[in-house]
Amino acid sequence: NHFMLQLGSINDVGVTYERTLHVSTSGSSSGDGSREAPFDSIRTAARRATPGTRILVQPGTYPGSTNLSGVRGEPGRPIAVVASGDVVLDAAGASTVISGSDLRYVVIEGFTLRGSSAHAVNIDDGGTYDTPAEFVVLRGLTIAGAGSGGNNDCIKLSGVDRFFVLDSDVSGCNRGEIIDMVGCHEGLIAGNYFHDPIASGVQTKGGSADILIHGNVFADIPGRVTDDDV
Repeated sequence: NHFMLQLGSINDVGVTYERTLHVSTSGSSSGDGSREAPFDSIRTAARRATPGTRILVQPGTYPGSTNLSGVRGEPGRPIAVVASGDVVLDAAGASTVISGSDLRYVVIEGFTLRGSSAHAVNIDDGGTYDTPAEFVVLRGLTIAGAGSGGNNDCIKLSGVDRFFVLDSDVSGCNRGEIIDMVGCHEGLIAGNYFHDPIASGVQTKGGSADILIHGNVFADIPGRVTDDDV
């Protein structure tokens, strides 16, 4: 209870979004984000998102890497990127599927991620310890493989504080970890199914602290299930 009071509630609980921007495989970079004239990519929508915006991504497969660097919501007004139905983000050989530096109050929910040559998700503090990425929610993701033989992780978090990884299905991570954390603080990892990586499960290192790993299922992990080397 003390830990959860310290971490705070999940960013989007009870939120009513002020506006919705739509993304579709039939959209255009010159659209306006309405249902009738959707954008063609998450990144295009994210550039136009303001606090309290929900980006709703219509079914289909979207190729390439999505960089959300600088996307920032506010307390009670997160920016949410949400799959509406069966949405696949396929890096198609790019290094990451979803990446971002200095995110704040951001929710990423419901996507299937595949095809990255390094990490499927890579979120960091932009190299500035004093301004971590924070209040990030990863929920309901399906990650079926990441990497191309190196020390590649399905979810890489560096300098991320007050974060949540929830209700996701993650497998097949290449030579790295399912989740690798460096310098992360006050996180909750719960309700996930972690299985069949090439190497290990969840690792907290580099000064990471106050990470609660609770209520997850770990299956067929050939290396360490969890590792805390701080």
